[in-house]
Amino acid sequence: MKTGESCPSCSENSEPTPALPWAADNCCRTAAPSHLFEYSLALLIFTLALAISCIFGLPAIILGNTSVFYRYWHCLPCLLFAVATWVMPGSLHEQAVLAVRYAAVTLLAFSPFPTWALLSSGNGYLELCACICLLASIICLQTYCRCLYSLAQSIAELRLQQQVRKTQWLLLYFVLVPLCALYLAGAIILTARYGEPWQKIFHIWGYGRISMYVRVLLYWGLLQVSFLSLLTLLLTCRQLRKRLTDNTSGKA
Repeated sequence: MKTGESCPSCSENSEPTPALPWAADNCCRTAAPSHLFEYSLALLIFTLALAISCIFGLPAIILGNTSVFYRYWHCLPCLLFAVATWVMPGSLHEQAVLAVRYAAVTLLAFSPFPTWALLSSGNGYLELCACICLLASIICLQTYCRCLYSLAQSIAELRLQQQVRKTQWLLLYFVLVPLCALYLAGAIILTARYGEPWQKIFHIWGYGRISMYVRVLLYWGLLQVSFLSLLTLLLTCRQLRKRLTDNTSGKA
């Protein structure tokens, strides 16, 4: 929003925003209760999807048990995540909502490939798509954190903004970078060994203790984002309740 324009969430206020760098955030804090309700509903679906991912991810990520993939249960949180992105209104935080929406749709599109890769027993194309699905899940968590940061600005929660920024930093340097390094190490090893099938580059979960550390970091990142989503949901519901109380008091 440019300086001097009125915020779309505050259409009842005809005065333009002052020429201050934080004017847009202060204006968005007066979002209508209907917008806060839509955000709360979307956050509830997001949190439910992340909770299901944590439950299914415990045996799959930590223990290396792939049985959950054979019945496509991992596609359920991906579907809920995509639904939540379309429930969330994009009027206040258009760029953040669009980013998480595109990431969620991409994740949903690639979610069946881990199952197909396991059933194919070494198909290189399906293994590559399963790898892209894993990468899309991390990017989806990153973009969702960006959306949480925008919501934290709207409800004026400075500590939540700091926690989201830390989580984004940790997801990048402690989840994405080690995962890419593990794939790169597998590529280097396969290059040094002539005659090895190139599909083995995607079998990173069989690299012993190093892959175990990466799986733990991946699951920790999922838990961290789930906690932030739940916290943002509670704070948004509190803000909605306060706004409804103020409106009721004003009418009285």
